[in-house]
Amino acid sequence: MRNTPIDISDPIFSAQQKIAFRSVFRGFGLDRSTARRFPNPDDHKATRPHVRLYMNALKRVSGTWRGIYTYDGAKANPAIEPVSFTLTVSQGWFGRFTGTVVDAGRPGIPGTGAVLGFFSFPRIEFTKRMPVAYWIKPDGKAIPLREFLIEQGETCTRDVPGPPIFYEGEFSDEQHASGTWIIRAGPLSLMDGRALQIGEFTGDWTMEKAG
Repeated sequence: MRNTPIDISDPIFSAQQKIAFRSVFRGFGLDRSTARRFPNPDDHKATRPHVRLYMNALKRVSGTWRGIYTYDGAKANPAIEPVSFTLTVSQGWFGRFTGTVVDAGRPGIPGTGAVLGFFSFPRIEFTKRMPVAYWIKPDGKAIPLREFLIEQGETCTRDVPGPPIFYEGEFSDEQHASGTWIIRAGPLSLMDGRALQIGEFTGDWTMEKAG
């Protein structure tokens, strides 16, 4: 991805490219104030400084981030401790990014999770999917959901993929961000034609740039 500002007022951009470029920004749900800051390529008053001003507001999140997330239920159960995590991100076009995340400590979820998100400074949002769903016991220990179901007398022959975990928040500066996460209530497929109704789980998170 080039580092120079993108100026769609250049003649090199065809009419079709201009339309496609605007469509991408509309698809990201940018508000009218943001749209006003981005000049119309057909407006002869549009100048390169305006475009540079807009593009300079887009700061990259590629790299490694270290953070901590907590459970709201920890207030009622002190055995549920904060969990450290390492997030590695690769940012692509128009603020989209992918990455991986690894938890550390109890009751962190073992395995490497996949991350898919969108970033437009200062806002960041992403979805985390862990390879296996875990259940946190009253003592704060996390066990595979399959084991928990078997303990409850249910049949479960394979590990269950983790539900989507939605993160959103804001950067306070280029090195620090914080926000909230949620696992929404709803059915979780057990991969055998059955589904388990799970409740809502929420919490907070913070992270900072590593290195």
